[in-house]
Amino acid sequence: MSQTFTKDDPKRMLQERQHKMTPQRQVVLELLSELGILQKMEFGDGCSRYEVNRTDPSKHHHHHLICTNCGKVIEFQDDLLEPLEEDIKEKLGFTVSDHQVKFFGLCKECQEAQK
Repeated sequence: MSQTFTKDDPKRMLQERQHKMTPQRQVVLELLSELGILQKMEFGDGCSRYEVNRTDPSKHHHHHLICTNCGKVIEFQDDLLEPLEEDIKEKLGFTVSDHQVKFFGLCKECQEAQK
């Protein structure tokens, strides 16, 4: 499973080591994202997150379940969209190279808290 962190995590980690998040370090973070070493993720909460991209570029990434109450992000690996991608290729001649799936709802803990 990939490690997910927000844009504030590198700043916090640097501060713990008595360093600052300089503009140069921010550029490096964005540059690593552009190179595919990190994957920038947006979950609709206004906070960018980055994941270390450990996947084979020829394979799909994992997907995310996002709790709209507490903000928890849960990763899952099942790729249920392969039949859809094959259908798209067959019917439209379009080859899908990657996709991202985000499901929004309530996590188990938030559901139990509402009971």
